[in-house]
Amino acid sequence: LNTPESEPARREAVEAVLERNPGAFKPKIAGAAMGSGGLHLKGCNCRKSGCLKKYCECFQAGIR
Repeated sequence: LNTPESEPARREAVEAVLERNPGAFKPKIAGAAMGSGGLHLKGCNCRKSGCLKKYCECFQAGIR
């Protein structure tokens, strides 16, 4: 729960995750705002659709 009473425990958990994985809370797509293009940071997971489906993050961000 994100309550003021649990804030110290939450902060410790976030720090532990960031210690193991520094890029854990960074966005997958960097660059321009959504819809105007950008750059993959982690790569695309589209296999068969080729980023042509509306549920694809690449398609939504304008990356092809």
